[in-house]
Amino acid sequence: MMNDPAHNPYRPPGSEVFDRGPDPDDLRMDRPRHVFIAVAMLWVTLIMQAAGLAFMWRLYQIAPPNLLIVFGVSTLFWVLTAWLVSMIERGRNWARFTYLAVVPVSIPFLLVQLGFTLQTSVPAALLMLLQLPVQIAALIMLFIRPAGAWFRGEPAE
Repeated sequence: MMNDPAHNPYRPPGSEVFDRGPDPDDLRMDRPRHVFIAVAMLWVTLIMQAAGLAFMWRLYQIAPPNLLIVFGVSTLFWVLTAWLVSMIERGRNWARFTYLAVVPVSIPFLLVQLGFTLQTSVPAALLMLLQLPVQIAALIMLFIRPAGAWFRGEPAE
């Protein structure tokens, strides 16, 4: 009697499962290749920034306190940017517009941080300079056709 699944007192409880219907993301058109490349470029810039942050935090013992604040703000900004890129990767339309607004606002901070970095490491400063054109190219790719249709969730034709 114990081997009979219908009468086994130790079987897990059953429940009815209802299908929610098709997932809206399943109806969405395929992600355009240039959007995939743009997101990859943004992740590469974040990896380069993480390397720079690791270098900066290595200097925390000899840095003056006001520079530690810059390190902390830079780290927080990196985390928020990584979250924003992950939302872009998921196809959130608001995220690409937010990123479009963040990049020009961040340029003055990039220049200030570039001054600090240039004093300590020329290669790190060159990496920082390389990131801006890569980010701008990625932004352009996020706004050319048919990226807008994909971000808006338009169905495949």
